[in-house]
Amino acid sequence: MKKLVINADDFGIDVTVNEAVESAFRNGVLTSTTIISCGKSYEHAVDVAEQNPGLGVGVHLTFVAEQPVSCCSKIPSLVEVDSRFYENYIDFLKNFVVGKIKLIDIETEARAQIEKVLDSNLTPTHIDSHQHLHIFPKIAGMVNRLAKEYKIDAVRLPRESILFWDSDVSLARHVARNGLTAITWLSLPTYIGSGLRCTDSFFGMLYGGALNSRRLKRIISQLPAGISEIMIHPALENESMQNVYQWNYDWQQEYHSLCDPSVKALITESSVQLTNYRTM
Repeated sequence: MKKLVINADDFGIDVTVNEAVESAFRNGVLTSTTIISCGKSYEHAVDVAEQNPGLGVGVHLTFVAEQPVSCCSKIPSLVEVDSRFYENYIDFLKNFVVGKIKLIDIETEARAQIEKVLDSNLTPTHIDSHQHLHIFPKIAGMVNRLAKEYKIDAVRLPRESILFWDSDVSLARHVARNGLTAITWLSLPTYIGSGLRCTDSFFGMLYGGALNSRRLKRIISQLPAGISEIMIHPALENESMQNVYQWNYDWQQEYHSLCDPSVKALITESSVQLTNYRTM
């Protein structure tokens, strides 16, 4: 049997993302999302989740680019002078590796983010993170411990197969994907060893920010047996996102792929069962 979780990242980061998540869940093939509790549109995302109880909602731990949930004085090594996190994962990891960012500060903020979600009366289906920071050494152990403490019993492990290849995608993107997969395999014993559930396979890194209908159908047609996750980043329109996040993503294209009738038809024809981390 083939089961498929289609998860939208960055729920709560912007209203246009939240609205795309709701629309793609109601009218398309989206089954799951992960919420950024420090996102500027978090409360709107909570309202969307409450109105769509069948949508799986996990925690998208975020330690870069946004403003923290915690008071900055409690996490001094995690924020810069403007009271925001470091801009991206490269800056974060450079400072973490040399000891400038303290693990205790990351844990304090992770707790605050998880508790904010719980205080919003949401029951998280799983846990992952912005820019996949939860799979790096030391951070993985801490996140695993918090997941168990807060009774979150599933985790995303972004180990996309290095055999999944597309000549239309740059070599640099393949190399980045392969590096993430390798690091994920290092964190696998930490998470699986403690009994957290995960999918058997993962897709979405190679096509990150550029997942159109053709590529989505290519993944679906090659799904292995078991449970798979496809990561996606939808928004109703690009302009408001591009003004803040210079990621060169085509959020709108990714949204349209989720609502493409031919994608839904292929899922049906392929006897793929849509699910989320709660029901997988």
